[in-house]
Parts: sequence; structure tokens; C-alpha cells
Amino acid sequence: MATVNEIMTEAYGEEWDVAAINHTFDLVSNYRTEGRDVLVIRHASANDVHGYDDVLDVANFNTLTHYWDDFDAYTTSVYNNVDVVGLLVDEEGPEDLPSILEALADYPVLDDDEYSRVEQEMILEHWESYGRDDLQDVIAENLGGDNRTDLTDAAVEMINALVWTDLIDFWPSMIDVSAVDFGEKEIVEWLKPRIGQVVTLPNYGSSVTLDLRINNLIEV
Repeated sequence: MATVNEIMTEAYGEEWDVAAINHTFDLVSNYRTEGRDVLVIRHASANDVHGYDDVLDVANFNTLTHYWDDFDAYTTSVYNNVDVVGLLVDEEGPEDLPSILEALADYPVLDDDEYSRVEQEMILEHWESYGRDDLQDVIAENLGGDNRTDLTDAAVEMINALVWTDLIDFWPSMIDVSAVDFGEKEIVEWLKPRIGQVVTLPNYGSSVTLDLRINNLIEV
């Protein structure tokens, strides 16, 4: 098997480290690599040093780790407090390295399914961290309550349904690495003209009935 250096030399020539494709990687040598050159893939890290993990980086990290972790060249120990996908230049590496770099240059998501899985996982983490409580507070205030402690169990179930079952043509989405849109604006606007009603909505060939009468939603 060829080393990473040999693979890159064959694909891009002796000066591969300054080839046009180099915006997809960095060549790093430091005390953590013990002075050895490591080709570090950009947009592929397991975590962010500041805690703002990025869906793209994590998905690509998972994908490349699955592809490459059996190779002698593979390493994650390049920087402090963050795991990245690195390949020791003088060790045996993956023959598909050039094609991976070309893929990253063309479209930075290596596996759409893994990207979607990681995105959904992160959205759920945001929901558990702050999203659920913040949204419940907003809905409670719009229903005439003080905060989420005034909501009935039925109201909580209603909010969950509106967020997670696509009843009002909405689905949570990442705003950026630090926040998720859980539909505060859309849900409030949808609720306002329907408060006091019992509403039946289609749901994938079936239906869901929501009792939006105030005494069903706010504790009295």
C-alpha cells in the first residue's frame, strides 16, 4: 500500500501541498504530531473548541472515520481540545484520498444521510437544552398565562404535535451552529385565529384533532 505522500504525489505532483486542491486540507506539524506532517481534512471535526459543533463538520468526521480509521495514517490527535480527521503523510493511507478531496471541493457534504442524521440529533439536543422551555413560555404568554408552568398537559402535547408532526407545514431547522428555529413565529400565527376552536388537521392519510379551547390549554 502507498503512503499518503505517495498517493498525493501521484494525483497532484511533487508539490501537492500547494496544489489547487489544497483548500480542502491543511498540512500540519506540531508537538502533538511529534513533528510529523499530518494532512488535516477541512470541514471534518468531531467537536468545536468553543462548544458550537457544526453539522457539516461532525457528519464529515463520522463519515471519514468510518472510511479511514483502519489505516495506519489515520489520526485525530492534531490540535488541543478538538478531534479532527488527519492522515500522517509518511504512513500508509487510503487510495480514495484524492477522490474525497475532489468531492469536498465540489460539494462539502460527503454523505447526505449522515448529514441529515447528525442534523436531527443536534436539533433534538437544542430542543432538550432550551427550545422546548422557550417555546412553551411563548405559547403560554400568547394564551394568557404567565409562563410554561401554566400550561396543561394537553397544551404541552399540542405544542409537541405542532413542532414535530408537520401539521402546519413546519419543521425545526438549524439557524446556525448555536440556535434552532422551533417555529415560534409560525405556531403563534397559526394559533391566534384558532384559539377557542376544536380543529381537525390531516396527517399522512389520517387526522389529528386539537382542542384549542382556553380551559383545555391553560390551568385555571
